Amino acid sequence: MIENLELFKMRARAANNDRQHNRMIMDKLRGFHRALLYSYQAAWIRRDGDEENPWVRALMNPDKVKFDYDEKIVSVEFEYGFHPGDTFEWGQGTGSHWIILKPEETELAYFRANCRRCQYLTARDPETHEEFSQWAAIRGPVETKINSIQKAGIVADVPNLTLDIYMTDTEQNRRTFERYKRFEFEGRFWKVQAPDFISTSGVYEI
Repeated sequence: MIENLELFKMRARAANNDRQHNRMIMDKLRGFHRALLYSYQAAWIRRDGDEENPWVRALMNPDKVKFDYDEKIVSVEFEYGFHPGDTFEWGQGTGSHWIILKPEETELAYFRANCRRCQYLTARDPETHEEFSQWAAIRGPVETKINSIQKAGIVADVPNLTLDIYMTDTEQNRRTFERYKRFEFEGRFWKVQAPDFISTSGVYEI
């Protein structure tokens, strides 16, 4: 009889912990809903290409603002289905577009993730002359000096301009920007060195 009583207490404590955890999630969600109404960081966002839910309410909190990139923390309800690699427009007159990079997995009440400001990438394949455009986060070149090689009285500069580009992971992007592929952008020709489609599902980095 005692063993059954102790077992019942253990089950009751476990069930109570689950309820407490759910209550904390719901309290956090209610606080998020209030912030959407009254916070200075409340904003309207629209996923690029999404016509079913044109504008949704979200929070855009500051994170990192550097000379060569701008990152924010976006928070939006799970029901709108935002994922890493999605690009969206930030309304309210900003006209800016952002790509979602890394989600915060410990946030259970709503979707929360880092996002980086995009620019419109218009590139051309030098072989086929095919042009392609999309929103992508582009950083660089960040080099501050020119390295050179000197031998037998001849001095040659080492090409060192590099870009770091984040875009949506699609089959088209994997084919277009696979390793060693060349493309023209901003009047220069670039070659893909190291594509990364593993680190974050949905994000393709070159």
